[in-house]
This record gives sequence, C-alpha cells and structure tokens, in this order.
Amino acid sequence: MQVTIRPDPSKPLGGYARIELDTGLDATEVTVAVRNVFSGQFLGEDGWQPTREAFGPYPVVAEGSGSQLTVGPEIVNQIEEYTAIELFLGDAKAQTSWPDDVVPAPGAARLGGISSVNTARRAEPSQALRAPVREPEDPGIVVDPAPEPTAAPEPTVNRSRTPMLIGGGLLLVLLAVVLGYLFLRPKDVPPPPPPPPPVPDVCSAEALATLSGGPFAAVQEVFATCGAKISADDALGLLESAAAAGDGAALTLFGKLYDSAATDPVVEQSIGLSFDAADARAAEYYSRAVAAGASEAAPLLSATCERLAGSSATLDRSAHEDFCQ
Repeated sequence: MQVTIRPDPSKPLGGYARIELDTGLDATEVTVAVRNVFSGQFLGEDGWQPTREAFGPYPVVAEGSGSQLTVGPEIVNQIEEYTAIELFLGDAKAQTSWPDDVVPAPGAARLGGISSVNTARRAEPSQALRAPVREPEDPGIVVDPAPEPTAAPEPTVNRSRTPMLIGGGLLLVLLAVVLGYLFLRPKDVPPPPPPPPPVPDVCSAEALATLSGGPFAAVQEVFATCGAKISADDALGLLESAAAAGDGAALTLFGKLYDSAATDPVVEQSIGLSFDAADARAAEYYSRAVAAGASEAAPLLSATCERLAGSSATLDRSAHEDFCQ
C-alpha cells in the first residue's frame, strides 16, 4: 500500500496533514498509530515512547480507488521533517517519511494556558493609639502633659588598636618576603613553561555539534576518523540537518542507507546507523542528490532504477515513474 502525506489545503496556517492512500480502507473511521522506524518507539501525547498509542479515530473519505484522512496538531506538531515512520491505520500499515512541507501550527500549546493568581491587598498599618488626656475637674487648674521620654545616651566603647597594628605588621612582613624573592632569585633561571593547551576531542558530542550547518563532506571526514566513538543518534542528527539544508553528500548517504544493494562501511558498520532496505526511498534521495549536484549519486540512482523497473510492487513502480524518467 502506497501512502502520501501532504499539507491540508483547508488549513493554510499549518498543524494539519492529509494522509492519502492508493487503496481503499474498509472502515469509515480508523485510529492512527505512528512508529519511528529508526528508534522503534511509538508517538504518544508527550512524544516518543516505547508503548504503542493510537490517536483518533479519524473519518475516512473515499477518493477514487483510494482513500484519505486528515490528522491534526496532536500528531503534526510532534514529528520532525524527514523522520522515517511506519503508520498503522486501523488494520493496515505502511512506511514513509514525514515531508518537509507539513508544518506545525504556529504557537500551538498541547497543555493548558497559564493563569494568574490574585493577591490580597495588604492591610494598611494602623495608627498608633494615643493615651487619652484626662481633663481636670476644675477648669481653673491647668495640668501639664507628661514629659516625652528621652533616649539614654549610647555608651562609649573604647576600641583597641592592637589588632590593627598586628595586621599591618604581618602585611609588611609578607611584602618583604615577596620583594626579597623577586630581587634575590637567580636571574639565569628561566620561568617554567606554561602547560600545553588541552587537546580537543573531535569525537565528542560537543565537537560534533560545531559541525552542524557546515558542509557534510567535513562531517564525513570526522565520521571516518572517529568511527564507533560516535553514537548513531549523533550521526543521524548531523545527517538530517545537512539533508534538510539540501546538501548533496548528505542526500546521497541517506539514499545508501535505504539502498538494498549499497552499504556505507563507516556509517552502517562502524557507527551502527542503518535503515530497513527500501529502494523506492533510496531513489527519492538519490534523485534529490543529483539535483543538488552530487555526481556520486547519478550511478547509484541508475542502478536503483533498474531494480525498481523489475519490481511489481506498487510503491516501487510509483517511485520509478517519479524519479527514474
């Protein structure tokens, strides 16, 4: 069964994808599960996970001899472009890669928004209570108010100057020792040489991160030097970044990883990064590499097209028509 993933034309802002199948589905609605071909993990509400989880169900629309359904941000917003995936559509399944023209919804949030908390107004401080003044019984007698209390004077503390004198003496002694060492040491003794700078590890994850965005040919040289010191995840990250930028060498290597008749000894055997053989996918990447000016991809594309021409599989025939004419 051949599957094609396109942007939903009715949702120009992104976040929705239309899955088109070349065969009809028996059900009027199906659930959708997504498996990462490379890691073997399934897509869930919070990203990739080891257990299978299905989204939906989604309505199935018949279209000629095929059928189609539309999925939303719950799937689209979590898959990166060029990710090799296997779709489980009810009882049917098919392999493909996530296209680069299906974009997530802008500013979409999977969880609830942020709410503010009202704070209670702080109480104003109460005024100090004044003692009531007793009125005299006889209006002719004047009562003087009680005198205001006066603060007691702070006691005078006699501070000793002995610690200051001791500290100053120690500082002078230390200064004399330093000056004596500088002026009395032998003049012909050279200072010790500085330690050599640390040698950077070109195979570390930090060093590999600096190669992202540059020509993939330089990345392949590091792959050949480091070999098994590089993890498959780090190698795949650099490969996907360069392929997304249209680098011909990266697209050619992607084709080799899918090519049933080609093997890259460094990436597949030393590093351990490999995909399931799929000549139709190999032809697609070889074709893009040739368009990007990679001369190495042309003979590989020709050999792959010969195998596709002799295949009776629907996906292989479609790939032959798209990339081998």
